[in-house]
Amino acid sequence: MTSDTTSNIHSSHSNVQRIDIVYGIQNIGNSYSELFLNAKRKIDNCINCYNLLSYFEFESIKKSIIEAKTRGIISRYLIDITKDNIKYCKELAKIVDELRHLDGVKSNFVLSESEYIAIPVLEKSQPVTQIIYSNINPIVQQMQCVFNTFWYKAIPAEQKIKEIEEGELIYVTKILENQKDIINKIIHLAETSSQLLIVSSYGGMQLIYNNFLTSYKKLLDNYNRESKGIKWICNIEKQNLEIVKIFLNLGMQIRHVNNLPPMSFALGDREINATIEKMEHGKMVQSLLTSNEPLYIKHFLSIFEDLWNSGIEATNRIVELEEGIELEGIKIIRNPVEVQNLAFDLLNSAKDEILIIFSTANAFHRQEKAGSIKLLTEIASKKNDVNIKIMTPIDKKLGDIKEKLENVQIKEKAEHKKEKNKEISRKKNYKLQKSNKIEIRFIERQQQTTISILIVDRKYSLAVELKDDTKNTTYEAIGLATYSNSKSTVLSYTSMFETLWLQTELYDRLKVQEKIQKDFINVAAHELRTPIQPIIAITDIVYSQSKEDKEKRKLLEIIMRNAKRLKRLTDDILDVAKIESQSLQTQKEWFNIESVISSLVSQYKSNIKEMGKTINLNFIIEEKNLFIKADKGRITQVLDNLLCNAIKFTEGKACGSITITAKREDNERIKVITKDTGTGINKEILSRLFTKFATKSDRGTGLGLYISKKIIEAHGGKIWGKNNDDDDDDDRIGAEFGFTLPIN
Repeated sequence: MTSDTTSNIHSSHSNVQRIDIVYGIQNIGNSYSELFLNAKRKIDNCINCYNLLSYFEFESIKKSIIEAKTRGIISRYLIDITKDNIKYCKELAKIVDELRHLDGVKSNFVLSESEYIAIPVLEKSQPVTQIIYSNINPIVQQMQCVFNTFWYKAIPAEQKIKEIEEGELIYVTKILENQKDIINKIIHLAETSSQLLIVSSYGGMQLIYNNFLTSYKKLLDNYNRESKGIKWICNIEKQNLEIVKIFLNLGMQIRHVNNLPPMSFALGDREINATIEKMEHGKMVQSLLTSNEPLYIKHFLSIFEDLWNSGIEATNRIVELEEGIELEGIKIIRNPVEVQNLAFDLLNSAKDEILIIFSTANAFHRQEKAGSIKLLTEIASKKNDVNIKIMTPIDKKLGDIKEKLENVQIKEKAEHKKEKNKEISRKKNYKLQKSNKIEIRFIERQQQTTISILIVDRKYSLAVELKDDTKNTTYEAIGLATYSNSKSTVLSYTSMFETLWLQTELYDRLKVQEKIQKDFINVAAHELRTPIQPIIAITDIVYSQSKEDKEKRKLLEIIMRNAKRLKRLTDDILDVAKIESQSLQTQKEWFNIESVISSLVSQYKSNIKEMGKTINLNFIIEEKNLFIKADKGRITQVLDNLLCNAIKFTEGKACGSITITAKREDNERIKVITKDTGTGINKEILSRLFTKFATKSDRGTGLGLYISKKIIEAHGGKIWGKNNDDDDDDDRIGAEFGFTLPIN
């Protein structure tokens, strides 16, 4: 279907899905305008560098862009910015939301959520004479995917413009997936570098030998003049000896490393190419990470230097392989069946000691199913000289398993003893004894790793990485394993085990000590609470009976004030103990928060008046009878604490004021705010305001806000504190504390 009449054919009022060819400058401009007019949320544009020149010939398009922006439509533009079109790009950047640059982009299209226009790719100075329009949903969705793919590979326009105008190098990191781009980048790195530092598998060597040897030879031919040649780190085995010899003869420097990193890379003077693909049999990589950012260059250079310094010269490795010398070292095992069998063999070979760290509790249970734990009990009962130590994160099942393992029975030879009037038995007797040969300690979840480690007799180690902890069998759950008989490696693992073992012991002691301390504090607080109440009550009675004796009343006021302070302290300590033992309970009921705040405000106004302070205490509520369902006593405790703090830090100020506001935040929550003109929150404790003992005051323990936070959070609310914004009078900065609560 073709159209060259009017743009009404694209009106949003038509539900017919179609593809049209639109001819003529007027109709093309109208089609653009209709697309911009019909857009609801966004408009995406991809423009060829030459088409941009024609793009600005349509005044209607420019007007449509500006009009769409006033309606809140987000417009994104993608273009290959060049010296020829930089002027138009700058103009475009002023009127669109975001403009990005993508090298060599050839596509030309514009699309909204429901419409798509394709523009033919033009040569320089050619006008646009026809376009393709479509509102077919699958086509529009497909082009949105295409645009997003381009968009996330692009860089901000200002970077490219700066690079063109100032000649400044722009740092870029991106992933190439186009085969032609990958090949060009590999050749570019070789032909623009004075030195290449390479780490790769045998497959990487095959890839270069099959496809890029010419470029590499050029670099090597210049070695004796200005360049530095090629250094290559790889794993040299019998299957790649020949290609290694060829590369050595060409003049490359090569070293052997047993364990290569999972990423292969080539580092030039200012760029890095890297891939995680194995490149088996020299297969071309499908994706390539390339970057010229200094941090990447520095990082990979550090990796290369560490590997190079620890590597073995290729000529020495070749001699070892050709003469059949077996080295002490490390072996990577990828087959999970082979890993499990090796673990069994190592356990059975143990003569003195078995040390095990399980990465997770599930890893322990998988080995239990595989038979490793049963094998350990058999070793403990048969080999009396083998000590077994196990560390694992804990779950509900492991407590019972620990008790069973540590109480495994072993056979032990009975001593021959003379008994009265009986012959000495010549027969070998055995009895069952409790084993001390298996010890299990639990590590905290934050200490668990993704690697399980087995160490046998401090001579052999097996480190197994965890791939998927949700799997039920070891074969499905594990990834690569590293076996080593290298003394330095095994001793390193042993040292790590012993350090962690000691930490668990210290942590267990700390937990016991902490429990004793908490129990003591709890008991002490209760014991303090018992005599305080009668002290307050009796003092109050004597006070009321001593109206004529002013000196006596003053002394009684001191007793009452300090007794109440001591009562508040014991209450806080008991609350903290409940919070930390997770036994803080809330008794929820419907109550009017206005009446609670009014009562507190009246009480504090009376106290302020009695103390002769000049503090204005105000209460503002926007809605009468504001009912919420919560623990009335606990919410009162929070409000009391906030008001008490506000008064404490405001009372030293001339004409200080405190305002408490309560209002409905929405249909589900209320908000209460106390605002004062006091000294404000000390900056040293601002970041830890709601933690225990966070105070710079010589009065109070710093527990009130911690308890308040826990109470509010137990109700599903949030609490905050901050200093008020500075004003002209620094002496009246003050602070704001507030909280929100669900109404029900």
